[in-house]
Amino acid sequence: MQVVIKTLAVMLIVWLALLVFMPKEEIYFWAEQALASQGIEINEGQMDEHLFGMTIKDATIYVQGINVATVKEVSLFTLLFYTRVEADDIQADASLAHMLPASVAHLVVTHSLLHPETVYIEAEGSFGKAEGTFALQTRKLHLDLVKTGKIETVRNLLKHGKQGWYYESTF
Repeated sequence: MQVVIKTLAVMLIVWLALLVFMPKEEIYFWAEQALASQGIEINEGQMDEHLFGMTIKDATIYVQGINVATVKEVSLFTLLFYTRVEADDIQADASLAHMLPASVAHLVVTHSLLHPETVYIEAEGSFGKAEGTFALQTRKLHLDLVKTGKIETVRNLLKHGKQGWYYESTF
């Protein structure tokens, strides 16, 4: 019994050490390079590392050199088997107002090893409230509008089903 307890204690210590000493900024820059190969560039204003994650403030997102959005704050929290990314105050560029919602007040993206093939998404903004999933294997995004707001700008992208408006796409 003592061997089991000692083994579990060592595993817990190693796991905590990985979380605390994980090079979070280097992982962010690696992800930024991977996105750059897809034509997506992120210019961050300020980065702060925390015990279990990091925060990025005043980020600007460019796709193929075009300013797409600005994000006031992005918070990353990870336990290695569970990761949560929260973004606050996402403002679409004015030139894209006819194609995208003008603003997203709060966005939450979570991934867990309990469901490794699915990323869960929650968003709240000028369009209302949306909940959905992104299937990593099939690359299929499905968002259900739980509460609708101003959807005039994105209505042509939405479909209407038995449970209301939804957006579906594959990448």
